[in-house]
Amino acid sequence: MHRRNRLLIFAASLLASNASLSISSPASDSTLIAQLNKLADTFGGRIGIAAKNLNTGDTLFVNAREKFPTASAIKLPIMVECFHQLAEGRISGEQIVALTDSNKWGGSGILQYFSGSSPIKLADAVMLMIILSDNTATNLVFDALGNNHEEKLTAVNDRMQRLGLQNTRLLNKVMSWKTKKNSPESLRYGIGVSTPRDMVVLLEKMWRGELVSPAASKQMVETLSHQQYNSMIPRLLPFESTDSLVVAHKTGSVTGVRVDVGLVLSNRVSFAIAIFCDEIRDQRDSEDNFAEIAGAQAARLIWNYWTGDTVLDRRNIERVDWHAFPAGEWAKLYLHNSPFPDSARGQGQTYEGKFYPKHPHYDDSSAVVVMLDGYHQVNDANDVIVHFHGWHNDNLSAMEQFGMAQQLINSKKNAILVFAQGPYRAAAKWNAKAVFENLSKKFWKDSPQKSVLQMPASVE
Repeated sequence: MHRRNRLLIFAASLLASNASLSISSPASDSTLIAQLNKLADTFGGRIGIAAKNLNTGDTLFVNAREKFPTASAIKLPIMVECFHQLAEGRISGEQIVALTDSNKWGGSGILQYFSGSSPIKLADAVMLMIILSDNTATNLVFDALGNNHEEKLTAVNDRMQRLGLQNTRLLNKVMSWKTKKNSPESLRYGIGVSTPRDMVVLLEKMWRGELVSPAASKQMVETLSHQQYNSMIPRLLPFESTDSLVVAHKTGSVTGVRVDVGLVLSNRVSFAIAIFCDEIRDQRDSEDNFAEIAGAQAARLIWNYWTGDTVLDRRNIERVDWHAFPAGEWAKLYLHNSPFPDSARGQGQTYEGKFYPKHPHYDDSSAVVVMLDGYHQVNDANDVIVHFHGWHNDNLSAMEQFGMAQQLINSKKNAILVFAQGPYRAAAKWNAKAVFENLSKKFWKDSPQKSVLQMPASVE
């Protein structure tokens, strides 16, 4: 396991709470399907879900044969057709597609902001189409697939039909009003239409190496794994405790629609999943959109059902800043179950005639963790050195002022150094030993890894 992941798992187990969503973990297919259906109530629209366990063949369907708008998820079929044409020698990934001011399109992506003209490799345009959902890149790829608009649409749609996707159709070039049709299908679904079941069929073929060739299928999965929009399927999955976990997926989002389709791959379970949300009342273009949260919950419920997990949220690590140095790495973690924020100092505190407000003095939940190269568990236990800095200081300043990492190096101890934030550059009456004991109790109570990770017998 990579050192960063071991560090993150350790720190999460030591200091983070395991707060879970209000939805209970499903015990049967019918219970799970009822819970998935109920998720639509959270955003006031309709939901469609298909998932297939690639290890067992088990499937889960919720409105899986119903048609939904795809939004940018239709770019996945465009990529598939592009790879077919690459294999047929009709196009080349090295060929240059010209980016000019006349073929830049709005919406998602970065190419629209490039100045003037630029040569772009077709392979790079495909990557941008998938991982940033770049609309300009999408149209550059689309334009390489045929001689005219209808020929390009037909190339994608006929390919999907031959692959067994009976309800998946690309309906227009992205953001192009000039080529938009007045057909009922185009008016209802926008640039594309599909079903959850269709997308899972496509994803399973990709996973099995049946799209174009095993090498091409592998490359497409790799491309999808670099996705930069991760607020649905990956959002609540347990990356911190599953080192092998990879999500290769493509999202789609327009007003009233949220879509995410992809492969969830790990040594615990692998499955193809497609989540479509439509007629959404929450119109916010935000990761907090209720439909995006519902999609994330659906993915985690399905993960739990096929792995036996019960926690329905990720460990509550709010942010992690990683820093490497020659002897190892250190991270500043913002966590729950840390000494601060402290409710007793919610209005600030006066000490010896000086008032210290809550912010910034008593609301910093950070802890700094240092792990040196070569650190290893002994007898399935972690040795930990816990440091609490004094008044009128903070953990980063203490690390610098007292050379905390250097002290650990010089000690030659096989241990992890943890120093939690105390009163930030302020005076405060608090009992470090009591705080540590409280953290220990929470660790033993909450941590699912308590049989593996052990608190040290003594604290230095």
